[in-house]
Amino acid sequence: MASDVTDLEQRLMNLQWQVERLSQVTEGNVQQVEQRLTGMADQYAENLKRWAITAERHSRTVTQLESYVSEWKDASFPCLLAPWRKSRV
Repeated sequence: MASDVTDLEQRLMNLQWQVERLSQVTEGNVQQVEQRLTGMADQYAENLKRWAITAERHSRTVTQLESYVSEWKDASFPCLLAPWRKSRV
């Protein structure tokens, strides 16, 4: 019976040691994972900022191109219509 208790105590101590070790390893892994996730979140935030800047530049460029096209149309149509008006008169 004493041998059974000693064996049981030994197994219990071994299990406690394994749980403590696992807890330490897990805590270290959690910290590493948190650091990696923080780094990834920072990278994603930086990418989103760059995409927002690019989208703003594209928007300004499209607006400018539309303005140029409008000016070109306004400047081109009188030249095209002038000969037509002369021939009708």
